[in-house]
Amino acid sequence: MTSRVIFSILHFQVIYMKIRNLVVVLACVALCSGCVKDIKETFKTIKSVDQVQWDPTIAVPLVNNRVTINDFLNQTSTAFIEIDKDNLIHVVYRSQLASLKANQVLRIPLQHFDGSFGLLQFHVNEFNNTGKTEVNFSTIFNFGVDDTEIDSIIMKACGVMTSLTSDFQHDVTVNITIPEIVKNNQALAFNFNLPYTGSGSATASQTKDLKTAFFDLTKSGDQSHSQLLANFKITVTKVGNNPISTNDKLRFVTDFTYNEYEVLYGLIKSSDISPGKVDSLKFDLFRGVDSSLKDVSFRIGDPRIKVILTNSYGIPIHAFINEFSTLSSDGNKITLTGYPDPLVVPTPSKQQIGQTLKDSFELNKNNSNIDDVVSNIPKYLIYGYAAQANPPGTTQRNFVTYNSELTVAVDIHIPLQGSADGFVLNHEISLDSSFSNMEDIEELDEVTLRLFMENDFPIDVDVQIYFMDDNGVTLDSLFETEQYLLRSAMVDGSGKITGPSVYTLDISMNKERFEKIRESKKGLIRAKLNTYKGSSPQPDVKFFSDYGLSVKLGIQAKGVFNIKTK
Repeated sequence: MTSRVIFSILHFQVIYMKIRNLVVVLACVALCSGCVKDIKETFKTIKSVDQVQWDPTIAVPLVNNRVTINDFLNQTSTAFIEIDKDNLIHVVYRSQLASLKANQVLRIPLQHFDGSFGLLQFHVNEFNNTGKTEVNFSTIFNFGVDDTEIDSIIMKACGVMTSLTSDFQHDVTVNITIPEIVKNNQALAFNFNLPYTGSGSATASQTKDLKTAFFDLTKSGDQSHSQLLANFKITVTKVGNNPISTNDKLRFVTDFTYNEYEVLYGLIKSSDISPGKVDSLKFDLFRGVDSSLKDVSFRIGDPRIKVILTNSYGIPIHAFINEFSTLSSDGNKITLTGYPDPLVVPTPSKQQIGQTLKDSFELNKNNSNIDDVVSNIPKYLIYGYAAQANPPGTTQRNFVTYNSELTVAVDIHIPLQGSADGFVLNHEISLDSSFSNMEDIEELDEVTLRLFMENDFPIDVDVQIYFMDDNGVTLDSLFETEQYLLRSAMVDGSGKITGPSVYTLDISMNKERFEKIRESKKGLIRAKLNTYKGSSPQPDVKFFSDYGLSVKLGIQAKGVFNIKTK
């Protein structure tokens, strides 16, 4: 048979199947006693059921959520959260702008050398008398780059190819050594055989890999840099009665290719190594802050900007900041002050080759206008710098590595300590299954929404909750207008809370309005925040990682259930 039972649905912290079983128990009670005379008696009956927990303040839960500061803070590749030893939250924004690398401004192009050698009459006479002659001579390879005096190089990648062409109608052997190019403790050497084949010129070529080779360019020629000495030993051996003369030539071509250095020593030419651009760092401290907001007051108690310089160029660098400002949403621009000019760039010594040295300076409220900058609620930090390696007038011999680079990194360090008025934060929640416990209700009579909030944050809160469909279209809202609901947790003189503030509110609504809300799939909690103003002068409030805002929204309803029994 079917019995019509009117009762109040309570909030059970158990799974849905237990709720259904409990409804059957209530139905049996109704059948045995006729009707339920008092809702309080029903509460007592439910409370006495074994393993059932209940909360009389709400009925069926819609929202049971604890929101922490991390739900409102952006954590991206440029922004992250740090917690200090006192549990205070710090937001750190980081960006890095790099100079041109050494291999972009100092390149060793293809090094091409060629020449030819002939016999003197003395050699021709010796050849005719003995059937053989030997010639030893040397030539200088001017190796390097314009405006740079190269003392030595450790090669990262390099190949050398030598080709020979002999016009002699006799057998020729050639030994070439370049003693100041050393790899694996061996000087660079080529050995060629050019036998005469009976017609035309004899040719031969060889290629060698000079990766990791050491080039010393200080010991050859008429200067103490940028030169290599190549030694040739040529032996000509008689073949038959073929002629020989001083017009016969041996020609050579030597090319050094793929000249990438690991380390280059010398007097490096002056070069502009500026990045050639400015960088922008998006300053989006709060996730969900309404970007259309105009009347916002914002102050951070102890903001800091740390500028970190890292350098692996082994040469003096003149560098200076040419852009350092913030831009707000409405286009207001403020230029930061207080940074050194020029920048002090740390330079590694020869004993520190391959190392990257670091130095830094900090801008704070005592040495800059950072308070004005942050209070402007900036949307972007824009910065750039210019740098010149080995500025004119430098005479010190030094070095660069292939990957030598100057970087300027900026950390915006914001401890969550200060005050704010007018911030609006949006936090979306799912309501997809929130009404599933009420699917068996028929002939709904009364609905009360109970809102319970517990606030650890040192902020006053104006709250509105919107109910939306799958497409984000608003179906209804909890209040007709935003409501001032939750006062800040009280804070002491150090900015810490003395205890949470608690608020409970019942909102009654008719059947038509509730049925509209019942179709919602998503909820949007919109909160306008104002920091605590309970004393004068107003203390900075602090946000600690264990602070949170607990929000519970539930339904207490009176309706009709249809329960089938045997």
